[in-house]
Order: sequence, then structure tokens, then C-alpha cells
Amino acid sequence: MSTRVGADELIEILLEVVPEDQVEFREKLEELKKDWKDNKWNIAPELRANDEYWLPVGNILEEYAGALDTDWKLRLRNIYCSGAISSEKTKN
Repeated sequence: MSTRVGADELIEILLEVVPEDQVEFREKLEELKKDWKDNKWNIAPELRANDEYWLPVGNILEEYAGALDTDWKLRLRNIYCSGAISSEKTKN
């Protein structure tokens, strides 16, 4: 059984799916990741997988990909809802 990945790893997985032309969306995810790296670097990896860290990612997804009108947006939702199962990371 897979375990939920940390939110920092989740962002890496999502960035592999978000198209390059979605500049503002990608920047928001990168900003959140940078904030965690700069300010919450000492958080245990298992704690990064809890809702406190996943919720801000979900809020960004809702803001920029809330309308599930493209395949990549559906894929983002599936990754987020699945707990970012590792097989999603390597899926083409």
C-alpha cells in the first residue's frame, strides 16, 4: 500500500504535469515550495504529508485548475486525490 507523499514532493509531481505556458500557476507552486524550504526545512518528512501542508497546495489547484476542462487538469486532480501515488510521477 502506498503512503501519501510530502507536500514538497507533491509539488514536484504536479509541476511535471502543469504545462509550461501556465506561468502564474507554476510560479505559485514554486513560491510555496520555496517558502517551505526557507522556513520549514526542519519539519519531519512524515509531517509534510499531513493536511497542514497539503491544503495550501489544494487551494492553489482550486484557484488555477478548478475547472476540469482539460486532460492535464483532470490528471492534477487525480494525482492530488490519490495521495500522489508514486506511479503517477513517472506516468507519461
